[in-house]
Amino acid sequence: MRQAEDHPLVRFIYQTFGPHFADLIMLGYGEEPSREKKVFHITEEIAGRSVEWTIEAISNSLPYRREPLVIAALLNILLKRPVISTRLEFQMDDLVEEIGRDYIPTRHEEIDRIITNYVSLSFFKEPKNEGVETDDLRWGNYSLIIMYLRDTVRTPGESVPERKSRSIEIDRSFIEGIKKGQVFFSDINFGPLCALGVI
Repeated sequence: MRQAEDHPLVRFIYQTFGPHFADLIMLGYGEEPSREKKVFHITEEIAGRSVEWTIEAISNSLPYRREPLVIAALLNILLKRPVISTRLEFQMDDLVEEIGRDYIPTRHEEIDRIITNYVSLSFFKEPKNEGVETDDLRWGNYSLIIMYLRDTVRTPGESVPERKSRSIEIDRSFIEGIKKGQVFFSDINFGPLCALGVI
């Protein structure tokens, strides 16, 4: 999935969040659009036993080519903030600057579309093997980006909006895990967060 000449944001994601979670985030990076299923297999240690999970990415439009750089840049912006919360406000120009204008379309409408597609992207997690005891396990559909909001900001007496405020809502359990130095998503602890990876 990773390319021979990785963008710095790709290295950031893998170094900061670890390979298994990074594979989910960088889903489709460098690939052409495809309707094929994207399935991941992850083994988790729970109460002294190994549980194998299958995670399928579900969306009407899965990420492809350089689109995952958008979510990577948003996570980089998140970790740079002095206070980390489920709502991340950002300016579009800052997001483009994080990615680099040579790597992403600078038309704001196109980037809006990419982020909106991430809201519709979910990951369905279930035990890999049939017959696994699941009474004490949690599985189902999970989304990292819950909502994308765009608000027009006007100053008093202005007839034309000065700027647009943008923000995403991020999965609460993921944010709580980050605050504790852990990468936690889809009820899986992917391991420690390495904040030194921030660029």
